[in-house]
Amino acid sequence: MAKPLKNRYDKHGVYINGFLISRAQTFDISADLGDDEVRELTNAEVVEYSSQTPQVTANLETNEYGSCRNIRAIAGITGGSAADNVTVNSFDGSTAEICLMIATGGGINRTAHITDASLTSVSWNFEVGGVGTETFGFESDNLTWYANTYRESYAVPGYSAEQHATLGTGNAIIYVSGFGGGAPIAQHPLYLPIKVYVDGVAVTGTITATGLGNDTARLTWTDSNFTSIGTRYKVLISRTGEAIARPSSIPNAPSTSNLGSIPRGKIDIALATGIGLAAEDAFSTTTDFLRLQSVSIDADLSREVLNELGHYRAIERSLNLPVPVNCTFSALASDLQDWAKLSGQSGNITANSYAITDFSASKTARLQVRIYDKNDTVTDGSRTLKKSITVTGLQVTAVGHAIDVGSNANADFTAKGSNFLISGVGTPGKFPILAVATD
Repeated sequence: MAKPLKNRYDKHGVYINGFLISRAQTFDISADLGDDEVRELTNAEVVEYSSQTPQVTANLETNEYGSCRNIRAIAGITGGSAADNVTVNSFDGSTAEICLMIATGGGINRTAHITDASLTSVSWNFEVGGVGTETFGFESDNLTWYANTYRESYAVPGYSAEQHATLGTGNAIIYVSGFGGGAPIAQHPLYLPIKVYVDGVAVTGTITATGLGNDTARLTWTDSNFTSIGTRYKVLISRTGEAIARPSSIPNAPSTSNLGSIPRGKIDIALATGIGLAAEDAFSTTTDFLRLQSVSIDADLSREVLNELGHYRAIERSLNLPVPVNCTFSALASDLQDWAKLSGQSGNITANSYAITDFSASKTARLQVRIYDKNDTVTDGSRTLKKSITVTGLQVTAVGHAIDVGSNANADFTAKGSNFLISGVGTPGKFPILAVATD
Protein backbone atom coordinates (compact mmCIF):
# COMPACT_ATOMS: atom_id res chain seq x y z
CA MET A 1 0.00 0.00 0.00
CA ALA A 2 1.44 3.34 -1.03
CA LYS A 3 2.06 5.91 1.64
CA PRO A 4 -0.42 8.80 1.65
CA LEU A 5 0.62 12.17 0.37
CA LYS A 6 1.01 15.20 2.57
CA ASN A 7 -2.27 16.84 3.61
CA ARG A 8 -2.08 20.50 2.66
CA TYR A 9 -4.48 23.30 3.36
CA ASP A 10 -5.41 23.70 -0.32
CA LYS A 11 -6.70 20.11 -0.29
CA HIS A 12 -9.33 20.74 2.39
CA GLY A 13 -12.82 22.20 1.94
CA VAL A 14 -15.31 23.02 4.71
CA TYR A 15 -18.99 22.80 3.78
CA ILE A 16 -21.78 23.86 6.13
CA ASN A 17 -25.39 23.09 5.18
CA GLY A 18 -24.09 22.29 1.70
CA PHE A 19 -22.41 25.69 1.32
CA LEU A 20 -18.68 26.08 0.83
CA ILE A 21 -17.15 28.30 3.51
CA SER A 22 -15.09 31.15 2.08
CA ARG A 23 -11.81 32.59 3.43
CA ALA A 24 -11.42 29.77 5.98
CA GLN A 25 -8.09 29.95 7.83
CA THR A 26 -8.24 27.13 10.38
CA PHE A 27 -10.66 24.29 11.11
CA ASP A 28 -10.31 21.68 13.84
CA ILE A 29 -12.43 18.85 15.22
CA SER A 30 -12.06 17.31 18.68
CA ALA A 31 -13.97 14.28 19.99
CA ASP A 32 -14.33 13.08 23.56
CA LEU A 33 -16.01 9.66 23.74
CA GLY A 34 -17.07 10.29 27.34
CA ASP A 35 -16.38 6.80 28.71
CA ASP A 36 -17.00 6.21 32.42
CA GLU A 37 -15.04 3.69 34.47
CA VAL A 38 -17.12 0.92 36.05
CA ARG A 39 -15.54 -0.72 39.09
CA GLU A 40 -16.53 -3.24 41.73
CA LEU A 41 -15.49 -4.37 45.19
CA THR A 42 -12.78 -7.06 45.39
CA ASN A 43 -11.50 -6.12 41.94
CA ALA A 44 -8.54 -3.78 41.47
CA GLU A 45 -9.09 -3.53 37.73
CA VAL A 46 -11.63 -1.54 35.76
CA VAL A 47 -14.51 -3.87 34.98
CA GLU A 48 -15.89 -1.92 32.04
CA TYR A 49 -15.67 1.39 30.24
CA SER A 50 -19.27 2.49 29.87
CA SER A 51 -19.89 4.61 26.81
CA GLN A 52 -21.74 7.85 27.45
CA THR A 53 -22.80 10.43 24.87
CA PRO A 54 -19.74 11.60 22.92
CA GLN A 55 -18.84 15.27 22.82
CA VAL A 56 -17.66 16.61 19.46
CA THR A 57 -16.47 20.20 19.13
CA ALA A 58 -15.40 22.04 16.00
CA ASN A 59 -13.83 25.47 15.57
CA LEU A 60 -13.73 27.49 12.37
CA GLU A 61 -11.73 30.69 11.92
CA THR A 62 -12.21 32.80 8.82
CA ASN A 63 -10.88 36.12 7.65
CA GLU A 64 -13.48 38.87 7.77
CA TYR A 65 -13.85 40.27 4.26
CA GLY A 66 -17.04 42.27 4.43
CA SER A 67 -19.44 39.50 3.40
CA CYS A 68 -22.40 37.81 5.12
CA ARG A 69 -21.83 34.69 3.03
CA ASN A 70 -20.40 32.46 5.78
CA ILE A 71 -22.69 33.38 8.65
CA ARG A 72 -25.73 33.04 6.39
CA ALA A 73 -24.58 29.59 5.37
CA ILE A 74 -24.38 28.56 9.04
CA ALA A 75 -27.79 30.06 9.83
CA GLY A 76 -29.32 28.49 6.73
CA ILE A 77 -30.29 31.86 5.25
CA THR A 78 -29.87 31.81 1.48
CA GLY A 79 -30.93 35.39 0.82
CA GLY A 80 -28.34 37.87 -0.32
CA SER A 81 -29.78 41.31 0.40
CA ALA A 82 -29.12 43.59 3.33
CA ALA A 83 -32.70 42.91 4.48
CA ASP A 84 -31.78 39.28 5.26
CA ASN A 85 -30.36 40.11 8.68
CA VAL A 86 -28.73 37.58 10.99
CA THR A 87 -29.37 37.87 14.73
CA VAL A 88 -29.15 35.66 17.81
CA ASN A 89 -32.63 34.36 17.00
CA SER A 90 -31.35 32.99 13.68
CA PHE A 91 -29.61 30.21 15.62
CA ASP A 92 -32.34 29.37 18.15
CA GLY A 93 -33.62 25.91 17.23
CA SER A 94 -31.40 25.58 14.17
CA THR A 95 -28.49 23.20 13.64
CA ALA A 96 -25.83 22.91 10.98
CA GLU A 97 -24.52 20.07 8.84
CA ILE A 98 -20.71 20.22 8.65
CA CYS A 99 -18.63 18.34 6.08
CA LEU A 100 -14.85 18.44 5.79
CA MET A 101 -13.77 17.18 2.36
CA ILE A 102 -10.15 16.16 1.84
CA ALA A 103 -8.25 15.48 -1.37
CA THR A 104 -4.78 14.10 -2.04
CA GLY A 105 -2.81 13.78 -5.26
CA GLY A 106 -5.32 11.30 -6.71
CA GLY A 107 -8.41 13.38 -5.96
CA ILE A 108 -11.02 13.43 -3.19
CA ASN A 109 -10.57 10.46 -0.90
CA ARG A 110 -12.62 11.11 2.26
CA THR A 111 -15.22 13.34 3.88
CA ALA A 112 -15.89 13.92 7.58
CA HIS A 113 -19.51 14.58 8.52
CA ILE A 114 -20.92 16.09 11.72
CA THR A 115 -24.70 16.16 11.80
CA ASP A 116 -26.87 18.36 14.01
CA ALA A 117 -24.01 20.67 15.02
CA SER A 118 -25.12 23.60 17.16
CA LEU A 119 -23.39 26.97 16.95
CA THR A 120 -22.01 27.71 20.43
CA SER A 121 -19.98 30.87 19.84
CA VAL A 122 -19.29 33.54 17.28
CA SER A 123 -16.76 36.34 17.58
CA TRP A 124 -15.38 39.20 15.54
CA ASN A 125 -11.96 40.70 16.21
CA PHE A 126 -10.45 43.84 14.74
CA GLU A 127 -7.01 45.24 15.56
CA VAL A 128 -5.23 48.35 14.38
CA GLY A 129 -2.19 46.31 13.34
CA GLY A 130 -3.87 43.22 11.92
CA VAL A 131 -6.82 42.06 9.83
CA GLY A 132 -10.39 41.31 10.89
CA THR A 133 -11.43 37.76 11.74
CA GLU A 134 -14.79 36.00 12.11
CA THR A 135 -14.68 32.83 14.24
CA PHE A 136 -17.29 30.15 14.95
CA GLY A 137 -17.54 27.32 17.48
CA PHE A 138 -19.82 24.25 17.23
CA GLU A 139 -20.76 21.23 19.34
CA SER A 140 -22.44 17.93 18.52
CA ASP A 141 -22.29 14.27 19.55
CA ASN A 142 -21.25 12.50 16.36
CA LEU A 143 -18.50 12.28 13.77
CA THR A 144 -18.40 9.94 10.77
CA TRP A 145 -15.75 9.58 8.09
CA TYR A 146 -16.92 8.51 4.63
CA ALA A 147 -14.52 6.94 2.14
CA ASN A 148 -14.38 4.83 -1.01
CA THR A 149 -17.84 4.88 -2.66
CA TYR A 150 -19.05 7.65 -0.34
CA ARG A 151 -15.85 9.68 -0.29
CA GLU A 152 -17.47 12.78 -1.86
CA SER A 153 -20.46 13.54 0.35
CA TYR A 154 -22.53 16.61 1.16
CA ALA A 155 -25.06 17.18 3.93
CA VAL A 156 -28.00 19.52 3.40
CA PRO A 157 -31.14 20.48 5.35
CA GLY A 158 -34.55 19.13 4.41
CA TYR A 159 -37.99 20.41 5.27
CA SER A 160 -41.67 19.45 5.49
CA ALA A 161 -41.47 15.76 6.37
CA GLU A 162 -44.84 14.06 6.47
CA GLN A 163 -46.56 10.72 6.40
CA HIS A 164 -46.70 9.22 2.92
CA ALA A 165 -50.45 8.83 2.43
CA THR A 166 -50.28 6.52 -0.58
CA LEU A 167 -47.80 4.10 1.00
CA GLY A 168 -49.53 3.68 4.34
CA THR A 169 -48.36 3.69 7.94
CA GLY A 170 -44.63 3.51 8.51
CA ASN A 171 -43.73 5.21 5.25
CA ALA A 172 -42.60 8.81 4.94
CA ILE A 173 -41.54 11.53 2.54
CA ILE A 174 -39.21 14.44 3.01
CA TYR A 175 -38.56 17.37 0.71
CA VAL A 176 -35.11 18.77 0.10
CA SER A 177 -34.85 22.12 -1.61
CA GLY A 178 -32.11 22.78 -4.11
CA PHE A 179 -29.72 19.85 -4.26
CA GLY A 180 -28.85 17.31 -6.90
CA GLY A 181 -26.56 16.71 -9.84
CA GLY A 182 -28.02 19.24 -12.26
CA ALA A 183 -30.07 16.83 -14.39
CA PRO A 184 -32.98 14.66 -13.16
CA ILE A 185 -31.84 11.64 -11.22
CA ALA A 186 -33.11 9.23 -13.87
CA GLN A 187 -30.90 10.84 -16.51
CA HIS A 188 -27.79 11.63 -14.54
CA PRO A 189 -27.52 9.48 -11.40
CA LEU A 190 -24.34 10.91 -9.92
CA TYR A 191 -25.61 11.88 -6.46
CA LEU A 192 -27.76 9.64 -4.30
CA PRO A 193 -29.09 10.06 -0.74
CA ILE A 194 -27.39 7.65 1.63
CA LYS A 195 -28.79 8.82 4.97
CA VAL A 196 -31.77 10.76 6.23
CA TYR A 197 -31.90 12.14 9.77
CA VAL A 198 -35.04 13.23 11.60
CA ASP A 199 -34.19 15.19 14.76
CA GLY A 200 -30.71 13.69 14.74
CA VAL A 201 -31.79 10.06 14.37
CA ALA A 202 -31.08 8.18 11.13
CA VAL A 203 -34.18 6.62 9.61
CA THR A 204 -34.33 2.97 8.62
CA GLY A 205 -35.35 1.42 5.37
CA THR A 206 -34.36 1.97 1.77
CA ILE A 207 -34.33 5.59 0.64
CA THR A 208 -35.84 6.31 -2.77
CA ALA A 209 -35.21 9.67 -4.44
CA THR A 210 -37.16 11.48 -7.14
CA GLY A 211 -36.54 14.84 -8.76
CA LEU A 212 -33.01 15.41 -7.44
CA GLY A 213 -32.25 17.67 -10.38
CA ASN A 214 -35.19 19.93 -9.60
CA ASP A 215 -35.56 22.71 -7.07
CA THR A 216 -37.63 20.44 -4.84
CA ALA A 217 -36.46 16.86 -4.41
CA ARG A 218 -38.57 14.22 -2.70
CA LEU A 219 -37.23 11.30 -0.72
CA THR A 220 -39.32 8.35 0.43
CA TRP A 221 -38.44 5.56 2.81
CA THR A 222 -39.98 2.97 5.10
CA ASP A 223 -39.52 3.41 8.83
CA SER A 224 -41.83 1.87 11.41
CA ASN A 225 -40.61 4.41 13.98
CA PHE A 226 -41.23 7.45 11.80
CA THR A 227 -43.37 10.28 13.08
CA SER A 228 -44.33 13.32 11.05
CA ILE A 229 -43.63 15.51 14.06
CA GLY A 230 -40.09 16.80 13.91
CA THR A 231 -38.11 20.00 13.81
CA ARG A 232 -34.88 19.04 12.04
CA TYR A 233 -34.59 17.07 8.81
CA LYS A 234 -31.12 16.43 7.35
CA VAL A 235 -29.97 14.51 4.30
CA LEU A 236 -26.52 13.19 3.43
CA ILE A 237 -25.96 12.72 -0.29
CA SER A 238 -22.96 11.15 -1.97
CA ARG A 239 -21.53 11.10 -5.47
CA THR A 240 -21.96 7.43 -6.22
CA GLY A 241 -22.39 7.60 -9.99
CA GLU A 242 -19.35 6.94 -12.18
CA ALA A 243 -20.67 8.35 -15.46
CA ILE A 244 -18.42 11.37 -15.03
CA ALA A 245 -14.91 11.27 -13.60
CA ARG A 246 -14.65 12.39 -10.01
CA PRO A 247 -13.14 15.81 -9.32
CA SER A 248 -9.41 15.69 -8.71
CA SER A 249 -9.63 18.68 -6.37
CA ILE A 250 -12.11 20.16 -3.90
CA PRO A 251 -15.16 21.58 -5.74
CA ASN A 252 -15.04 25.33 -5.37
CA ALA A 253 -17.61 28.12 -5.50
CA PRO A 254 -15.37 31.11 -6.16
CA SER A 255 -16.18 34.33 -4.39
CA THR A 256 -17.35 37.24 -6.50
CA SER A 257 -15.71 39.69 -4.11
CA ASN A 258 -12.41 41.33 -4.96
CA LEU A 259 -11.91 42.43 -1.37
CA GLY A 260 -8.86 41.24 0.42
CA SER A 261 -8.77 40.93 4.17
CA ILE A 262 -10.01 43.88 6.22
CA PRO A 263 -7.27 46.16 7.62
CA ARG A 264 -7.89 49.27 9.70
CA GLY A 265 -8.57 51.60 6.74
CA LYS A 266 -11.68 49.70 5.63
CA ILE A 267 -13.34 49.79 9.06
CA ASP A 268 -15.38 52.48 10.78
CA ILE A 269 -16.45 51.89 14.38
CA ALA A 270 -18.91 54.20 16.07
CA LEU A 271 -20.67 54.53 19.39
CA ALA A 272 -24.04 56.19 19.84
CA THR A 273 -26.53 56.64 22.65
CA GLY A 274 -30.19 57.51 22.91
CA ILE A 275 -33.29 55.95 21.41
CA GLY A 276 -35.74 56.78 18.65
CA LEU A 277 -35.49 57.58 14.96
CA ALA A 278 -33.45 60.75 15.48
CA ALA A 279 -30.78 58.74 17.29
CA GLU A 280 -30.84 56.04 14.60
CA ASP A 281 -30.39 58.60 11.84
CA ALA A 282 -27.50 60.24 13.67
CA PHE A 283 -25.96 56.83 14.29
CA SER A 284 -26.04 55.84 10.63
CA THR A 285 -24.49 59.06 9.38
CA THR A 286 -22.04 60.00 12.11
CA THR A 287 -18.44 60.66 11.21
CA ASP A 288 -17.38 61.21 14.81
CA PHE A 289 -15.49 57.98 15.48
CA LEU A 290 -13.40 56.99 18.43
CA ARG A 291 -9.66 56.42 18.15
CA LEU A 292 -10.01 52.69 18.78
CA GLN A 293 -7.02 50.35 18.74
CA SER A 294 -8.88 47.05 19.00
CA VAL A 295 -12.45 45.77 19.17
CA SER A 296 -13.62 42.28 20.06
CA ILE A 297 -17.26 41.13 19.94
CA ASP A 298 -17.88 37.68 21.46
CA ALA A 299 -21.31 36.02 21.57
CA ASP A 300 -21.66 32.97 23.84
CA LEU A 301 -24.37 30.76 22.37
CA SER A 302 -24.11 28.05 25.03
CA ARG A 303 -26.51 25.12 24.82
CA GLU A 304 -28.44 23.03 27.30
CA VAL A 305 -28.11 19.39 26.26
CA LEU A 306 -31.49 17.64 26.61
CA ASN A 307 -31.47 13.85 26.96
CA GLU A 308 -34.17 11.32 27.70
CA LEU A 309 -34.41 7.67 28.62
CA GLY A 310 -34.66 5.45 25.58
CA HIS A 311 -32.44 7.61 23.38
CA TYR A 312 -28.65 7.45 23.26
CA ARG A 313 -28.18 10.79 21.55
CA ALA A 314 -29.38 14.16 22.77
CA ILE A 315 -32.87 15.06 21.58
CA GLU A 316 -32.03 18.76 21.45
CA ARG A 317 -29.39 21.32 22.32
CA SER A 318 -31.46 24.25 23.48
CA LEU A 319 -29.97 27.74 23.21
CA ASN A 320 -29.54 29.39 26.60
CA LEU A 321 -31.25 32.76 26.61
CA PRO A 322 -30.46 35.57 26.98
CA VAL A 323 -27.24 35.28 25.00
CA PRO A 324 -24.34 37.22 26.54
CA VAL A 325 -22.63 39.35 23.90
CA ASN A 326 -19.43 40.80 25.32
CA CYS A 327 -17.60 43.72 23.73
CA THR A 328 -14.10 44.76 24.68
CA PHE A 329 -12.29 47.66 23.06
CA SER A 330 -9.30 49.84 23.68
CA ALA A 331 -8.94 53.48 22.62
CA LEU A 332 -6.19 56.05 22.65
CA ALA A 333 -6.86 58.13 25.76
CA SER A 334 -6.89 61.52 23.99
CA ASP A 335 -9.98 62.92 25.69
CA LEU A 336 -13.17 61.80 27.46
CA GLN A 337 -15.27 61.33 24.34
CA ASP A 338 -15.46 57.54 24.67
CA TRP A 339 -16.35 57.81 28.37
CA ALA A 340 -19.02 60.44 27.63
CA LYS A 341 -20.70 58.45 24.87
CA LEU A 342 -20.77 55.16 26.77
CA SER A 343 -22.15 56.82 29.89
CA GLY A 344 -25.03 58.41 28.01
CA GLN A 345 -23.66 61.95 27.99
CA SER A 346 -22.86 64.19 25.07
CA GLY A 347 -19.83 63.27 22.99
CA ASN A 348 -18.91 66.95 23.01
CA ILE A 349 -17.66 66.55 26.59
CA THR A 350 -19.60 69.46 28.03
CA ALA A 351 -20.19 68.11 31.54
CA ASN A 352 -18.01 69.13 34.48
CA SER A 353 -17.62 65.61 35.88
CA TYR A 354 -17.75 62.01 34.69
CA ALA A 355 -18.30 59.31 37.32
CA ILE A 356 -18.43 55.54 37.01
CA THR A 357 -21.98 55.65 38.34
CA ASP A 358 -22.98 57.30 35.08
CA PHE A 359 -22.50 53.97 33.33
CA SER A 360 -25.08 52.29 35.57
CA ALA A 361 -27.77 54.70 34.42
CA SER A 362 -27.04 54.25 30.71
CA LYS A 363 -28.21 51.12 28.88
CA THR A 364 -28.80 52.56 25.41
CA ALA A 365 -25.28 52.69 23.98
CA ARG A 366 -24.70 50.97 20.65
CA LEU A 367 -21.52 49.79 19.02
CA GLN A 368 -21.42 49.36 15.27
CA VAL A 369 -18.62 48.06 13.07
CA ARG A 370 -18.97 49.10 9.43
CA ILE A 371 -16.89 47.36 6.78
CA TYR A 372 -16.22 49.04 3.43
CA ASP A 373 -14.80 47.85 0.15
CA LYS A 374 -12.13 50.57 0.04
CA ASN A 375 -9.86 52.42 2.43
CA ASP A 376 -10.83 55.76 3.90
CA THR A 377 -8.34 57.49 1.59
CA VAL A 378 -10.82 57.14 -1.30
CA THR A 379 -12.50 60.52 -1.83
CA ASP A 380 -14.29 60.01 -5.16
CA GLY A 381 -17.52 58.78 -3.60
CA SER A 382 -17.09 55.17 -4.77
CA ARG A 383 -16.54 53.74 -1.29
CA THR A 384 -19.38 51.29 -0.52
CA LEU A 385 -20.60 49.85 2.77
CA LYS A 386 -20.48 46.04 2.50
CA LYS A 387 -21.37 44.76 5.97
CA SER A 388 -22.26 46.05 9.43
CA ILE A 389 -22.12 44.38 12.84
CA THR A 390 -24.27 46.07 15.48
CA VAL A 391 -24.58 45.39 19.21
CA THR A 392 -27.37 47.31 20.94
CA GLY A 393 -28.34 47.94 24.54
CA LEU A 394 -24.76 47.88 25.78
CA GLN A 395 -24.10 48.05 29.51
CA VAL A 396 -20.55 48.99 30.52
CA THR A 397 -19.14 46.54 33.07
CA ALA A 398 -15.50 47.63 33.40
CA VAL A 399 -13.32 50.63 32.54
CA GLY A 400 -9.60 51.25 32.78
CA HIS A 401 -6.88 53.81 32.11
CA ALA A 402 -3.24 52.86 31.64
CA ILE A 403 -0.05 54.73 30.81
CA ASP A 404 3.60 53.75 30.66
CA VAL A 405 6.79 55.50 29.57
CA GLY A 406 6.85 53.83 26.16
CA SER A 407 3.48 54.66 24.62
CA ASN A 408 0.37 56.78 24.67
CA ALA A 409 -2.22 56.21 27.41
CA ASN A 410 -5.03 53.77 26.64
CA ALA A 411 -8.63 53.77 27.81
CA ASP A 412 -10.09 50.24 27.98
CA PHE A 413 -13.78 49.34 28.19
CA THR A 414 -15.77 46.14 28.60
CA ALA A 415 -19.48 46.13 27.85
CA LYS A 416 -22.21 43.51 27.48
CA GLY A 417 -25.45 43.14 25.56
CA SER A 418 -27.79 40.29 24.61
CA ASN A 419 -28.12 40.43 20.82
CA PHE A 420 -26.30 41.30 17.61
CA LEU A 421 -27.44 42.20 14.12
CA ILE A 422 -25.44 41.37 11.00
CA SER A 423 -26.50 43.15 7.83
CA GLY A 424 -24.94 43.21 4.39
CA VAL A 425 -24.68 41.24 1.17
CA GLY A 426 -23.48 37.79 0.29
CA THR A 427 -25.15 34.58 -0.92
CA PRO A 428 -23.53 31.17 -0.33
CA GLY A 429 -22.82 28.88 -3.26
CA LYS A 430 -24.20 25.36 -2.72
CA PHE A 431 -22.75 22.08 -3.96
CA PRO A 432 -23.26 19.85 -5.77
CA ILE A 433 -25.87 21.99 -7.52
CA LEU A 434 -24.63 24.90 -9.58
CA ALA A 435 -25.69 27.77 -7.31
CA VAL A 436 -23.54 30.86 -7.84
CA ALA A 437 -22.05 32.43 -4.74
CA THR A 438 -22.09 36.21 -4.41
CA ASP A 439 -20.42 38.59 -1.99
